[in-house]
Amino acid sequence: MTAFAEAGRADVVRDGTGERLFRHRPGPDHRHYLIRTACGLSLPVDADPVETWAEKIARTSGFAHVRHTAELSGRCPDCDPERARAR
Repeated sequence: MTAFAEAGRADVVRDGTGERLFRHRPGPDHRHYLIRTACGLSLPVDADPVETWAEKIARTSGFAHVRHTAELSGRCPDCDPERARAR
């Protein structure tokens, strides 16, 4: 699976324990995900601001082949006990 990620065919995210999870990359750009901590599902999110920021840092620092990770996690509405009680 690491070879798929290195070839740009998969994205890597980490779960709550730090384990690497691989997601199929449907296009040439990698994706960022909102990972649901209780049920383990994930949703791709719009990450244009993250990509713009990473490109700016690479450009202004003079670094090449800059890579980044941005991971978001939380409880989805179906798994959040506080929201379930409030319904």
